[in-house]
Amino acid sequence: MHGRSGARLRRGNTGGSARKVSITLIGLAVVVGAVSSAASPTRSRPLASAVLTAQARPGAIIPPNHPYANVQNQVGFNCDRFAIDDTPNCIYSSLLNINYARSLEGVGPMVLPDDYPSLAPSQQLFVIFNLERTSRGLPALAELDASADNDATIGALGSGDPPIQGSPSFQPGPSIAAFGIGNALQADWEWMYTDGCYPSVGNADCTSVSPTDPGGWGHRDAILGNYGSVTSAAGAAEATATSGPFPGLIVWTAEFGQSLVGVPSPATAFLNSSVSYPPSAAPHIVSVNPSLAGPTSIVTVRGVYLTGASVVYFGSSRCTAFPNVTSDESLDVEVPLCASGTVNLQVVSPPNVSNPVVFSADGPVVRAASATVRPPFVALATTPAGDGYWEAASDGGVFTFGSAGFHGSMGGRPLNGPVVGMASTPDGGGYWLVGADGGVFAFGDAGFYGSAGNVRLTRPIVAMAATADGKGYWLVAGDGGVFSYGDARFQGSMGGRPLNQPVVAMAADQATGGYWLVAADGGIFSFDAPFLGSTGNVRLNRPVVGMAAARDGSGYRLVASDGGIFCFGAPFEGSTGSVHLNQPVVGMAAHGSTGYWMVARDGGVFTFGGAGFFGSGA
Repeated sequence: MHGRSGARLRRGNTGGSARKVSITLIGLAVVVGAVSSAASPTRSRPLASAVLTAQARPGAIIPPNHPYANVQNQVGFNCDRFAIDDTPNCIYSSLLNINYARSLEGVGPMVLPDDYPSLAPSQQLFVIFNLERTSRGLPALAELDASADNDATIGALGSGDPPIQGSPSFQPGPSIAAFGIGNALQADWEWMYTDGCYPSVGNADCTSVSPTDPGGWGHRDAILGNYGSVTSAAGAAEATATSGPFPGLIVWTAEFGQSLVGVPSPATAFLNSSVSYPPSAAPHIVSVNPSLAGPTSIVTVRGVYLTGASVVYFGSSRCTAFPNVTSDESLDVEVPLCASGTVNLQVVSPPNVSNPVVFSADGPVVRAASATVRPPFVALATTPAGDGYWEAASDGGVFTFGSAGFHGSMGGRPLNGPVVGMASTPDGGGYWLVGADGGVFAFGDAGFYGSAGNVRLTRPIVAMAATADGKGYWLVAGDGGVFSYGDARFQGSMGGRPLNQPVVAMAADQATGGYWLVAADGGIFSFDAPFLGSTGNVRLNRPVVGMAAARDGSGYRLVASDGGIFCFGAPFEGSTGSVHLNQPVVGMAAHGSTGYWMVARDGGVFTFGGAGFFGSGA
C-alpha cells in the first residue's frame, strides 16, 4: 500500500471548521507481518477459570473495516494551537471527544498513564497509539525506534509525512502527519475519528464527500495496522516546521513498521514495557451547563470517567445531589435546595472525587423539576434461599423483590454520606446499609455492632460484608483500610500500603472467617482466605466494581462496570460484557456456587446460572 499524507491546517478553534490541505504522496510504504489478533492472557492458574472480557468489543472497528462517517466532537478542544498544550483543560476536553467516539464502537474510555503530561511529545503519541490498539484487541507496538524517530523528525520539520527510509534496525511501513495542532490527543482525534470523507471531508486524500471514498481512513489504518505481533514498532515526533508547505506550524508525525533487532536494543528510544497503563481513573469535569442556575434546576455535567458517579457535591459533602449518569462523558443532576451562592461543584465516584468547577446557584430555575433525577442504585443483597433480593439506592432507599421482606430504609432521611453498600442477615430477616462516611444502618433482625461514622477516614467507605452468623460485619475503605465490628475478626488490611488502584469491594470467606478485597484493576488481597487469582495484570476495558464469593469458599467472581465477569475457582455462567447497557453495573451477589446476579445503577438486574429473576428497580 502507499503511505497516506494527512495534511491539516486548523483555522480557529477546533470546535469550528477546519480547512484540509493536500501535499504530495511520499513513496512506497510496506506493511510487514501477517494479520493477527490479540490472544487472551495466559498464566498458570490451576484453581481459576478467568473469563476475560478485556478484549475488543464486537462493535470495535479494525482494518480492513472503516467507520461509516466522521464523528462530531462533543465539546470544543480547549487547546492552544501554536504551542504544546498539556494543560488539564486541553487533555480532558480532548479525552471527552475521544472517549465519546470510542463508545460508539463499543470501546471503553481511554485512560492515560499518570505521567502522561510529563512525557515527551513523541512518547505521548506512542502511548496513545497503543491505547487505541490494545483496546481493540490488537498487539501493542513494542518500542519507539530511534531511526524511525529520526524519519518522523525530518517529516515534522519539513511539514510533511516522514520519509520512508528504513535502517538496519527498522523496516518501515506507512507514515502519517497532522498540522497546526498543539496536543497529541487532538492529533489522534484527527487520525482516528475524523479521517473519513463523509459527511464532510476529513482527510486530504479524499476526492469526494462519500462514505465509500477510498481516500478515507488511511491514517487510522496506519495506527491500527499489523506490523508483527512481537516486534512491531514505530517512530514519532513533534516539531515546529521550518520548511515545506506549512512553516511555523506545529506538526505531529509518525512512522510504523517492524523492528529488525531484539527489544530492547541500542536503537530503542522508548519501550512500551516502561509504561504503566492504569485501568481506571478519577472523574474529571470539563464543563457544567448551565453554570448559573437556581435550586431545582437540572444541569448537565460533561467530563470523563463519570460512569461510577454516585453523588455530586455542591460546595461540600453537606450539600449533595444524586446524578443520573447518561454516559461515561455526561450526567444530569438536580441542583439541591441547600445550594446557595457560588460553590465548587464536584463529582464523587467512590473513593475518588473530581476536580472542582465553579458553579453559581443564584440563577433562575432551568429545565425545572418535572425531570427529577432518581438516586442511583448502588448494591444488591439476596435472601439465603436465593428466592428474592433487595436493592439499595444511594439515598438509602430499599426495594424488595421475590421473598425479600421490607424492614425499613433511609430513603427521605438526611445522610452524612451516600449509601454505598448493603449486606443481609443469614436468615433473611434483616439487612444493613453503610454510607460512604462509615455510618451503619440496621433494619429487621440485623444487629447494630458499631460504625465508622465518627472516625476520620483517609478514604471513604466503599463496601461491607457480614459474618456467617450475622453477628458482625466488616467495612472497607477505598484505601483498603478494614474496620471490624461484632464478631467479625480483623485479619489485616491494605490501609497505609501503596495500591495501583483503589479498593472497590470486599467479600467474606464463610469457610474461614476471613475476607477478600478487590481493587478497581481486579487486584485481589486475601486475608485468612485463599488467593485464587486476580486480573491485576490484565488490561480491562472497564474497571472492576464488585465481587461475590461462593458460599462454601470455593471461589469468587469479579464484575466490571460493563458486566464482564472474571471467575476464579467458581464457574462462569454468563456476562453482559458484550451487551450494550443502559447504565453501568455497580455490584453483584452470589447464588450458592452455581449462579449470580448483577445490578446496574438504574436498578436493572441481570441473572445467570441458578439465580432467578424476581423484578428490578429499573
